Amino acid sequence: MKSYLKHGRLPDAVVVEGPLAGGHLGFKMEDILEVRCPSLKEIVKEVKEFICSIESEYIAKIPVIAAGGIRTKEDMEELLQVGADGFQLASLFVPTIECDVHENFKQAYVKATDEDEMIIKSPVGMPARAIRTDFLMDSLTNGCTVNKCYKCMPGCNPGAIPYCISQGLINAAEGRDGLIFSGSRLGGINKISTVREVIKTLLGR
Repeated sequence: MKSYLKHGRLPDAVVVEGPLAGGHLGFKMEDILEVRCPSLKEIVKEVKEFICSIESEYIAKIPVIAAGGIRTKEDMEELLQVGADGFQLASLFVPTIECDVHENFKQAYVKATDEDEMIIKSPVGMPARAIRTDFLMDSLTNGCTVNKCYKCMPGCNPGAIPYCISQGLINAAEGRDGLIFSGSRLGGINKISTVREVIKTLLGR
């Protein structure tokens, strides 16, 4: 918050990601693996209390947006009860007709089970959640093999990282075996749907 205030403004909103989010995670690896992280509900409640104090002091409104593993209407209702003003959802909308990712990318979500979720160490030094793929399993077994170094991260040493993040993301984006980040609780995502159908389900209609 201090970084905003020193520029004379407040954030338009605050996104709060819990431990079930996809991609890079702001928790310690050991806490994630040993299920010691606070829940999204607990984090939202704590952040909301802090944001309310800022809102009172500066006479402002800063929405708190909850994210990470939200799958049902009940999930959203619980978060609303502790102060969430909105929700950020991604994994439910990837396997929809409207999503413009490669069809193979969508199918990875549809075919994945809860057991296919992996917590991996990213080349950026953070833990991350992704779908189990041959690309990841081969990297864990044989180490990083870089076809072309894109120098996307200053100081990155291809010989010391678990996999090339650029290569993995580009492969996946083009429909090849690669790196596919995702949120948790994929077991219930088992078909290609539409944005309308997803929203109707979330609203309980």
